[in-house]
Amino acid sequence: MAQQKKKILLGILVANGDCLLATVIARQIKVDFPGCHLTWAVSNLCRQIVENNPDVDEIWEIGIEDKKAAERQIWFDFVKLASERKEKGEYDDIFLVQVYPSNVHQYDGTTRGTIYNCYPGKITVSARPVLRLTEEEINQVKLFADDNRLQKYKHVILFECSSFSGQSFVTPEWALLVSQKITELHNDLVILISTHLPLYVDNERIIIVNNITLRQNAELTKYCTLLVGCSSGITWVATTDWAKRLPMIQFLKRGIGFTFASVAYDHKYWNLDDSLILESTESDIDKAVLIINNTICNGIIQAKDSFHQPLRPRFISMLKYSFMFFRKRSFGKSMNVLKKFISRNYLAHK
Repeated sequence: MAQQKKKILLGILVANGDCLLATVIARQIKVDFPGCHLTWAVSNLCRQIVENNPDVDEIWEIGIEDKKAAERQIWFDFVKLASERKEKGEYDDIFLVQVYPSNVHQYDGTTRGTIYNCYPGKITVSARPVLRLTEEEINQVKLFADDNRLQKYKHVILFECSSFSGQSFVTPEWALLVSQKITELHNDLVILISTHLPLYVDNERIIIVNNITLRQNAELTKYCTLLVGCSSGITWVATTDWAKRLPMIQFLKRGIGFTFASVAYDHKYWNLDDSLILESTESDIDKAVLIINNTICNGIIQAKDSFHQPLRPRFISMLKYSFMFFRKRSFGKSMNVLKKFISRNYLAHK
């Protein structure tokens, strides 16, 4: 008699970047449980990340109005409902990998590592996030590229300008000022500021891209030569298996806790190529322009030698979360944060 396929639920409702990272767990589940039926519970705000994923058989959409709502009572209501469904036999296993509000004790100094710590198995598959676009989405991006004649420019810069988690000082206004100065230095260059915001700019070589979706930025990378980012959704979309590997400059804060968002530090640990990633904490407009211009003129490798700042989680981040649990007399969770943080950042490689 054939063995019945396992029915598994993966739960992570928000946010876009976290869900992208969790696509690796979906892939791992398919390896750990061959032939299983995998359902992903995700919010309506982040469903686009999971759509068309080859490892996901079914999507359970949870309706929310904003990201924070999914980190409060709605999460606990979802967990209760998921448990009830498991008791009824709808699922054999449930893996809840959303960090807030129930898995903060899995903190290891990085967002990706913390999410993966929530899964009981070891991550052995490629850590490259999974994204699959449809033909319609591909054609929409091609139409955008053709309409804006991107092919006529030697340099096409994709500029991410919104950091919603406090990981960067980059704002739309900052991005516009930097972009204006860069276009004054080069005639064979166009800058695409990708944002959902209705920005206005009086410069034909600065294009506000607010008519394509977050996931379509993965296809847009194929028309670009450089990414200037702030480790937000567009950056992480650009690291997926669908996107072109672009040289990237990340402007970041050093960060405490989950506001630490170094892409280079992440990639090095998870055996992903970090050679094309330059990171800087420089917020001065003119100095940022200098870094970008140097990269355009001399290439990312040479620019890294002059401007790259290695970033790593700060010890105060570990103390923040460890003490938070200690103060609540959750001594086991406090010790867990301490062990995971030191193991991830100071003792051993993956």
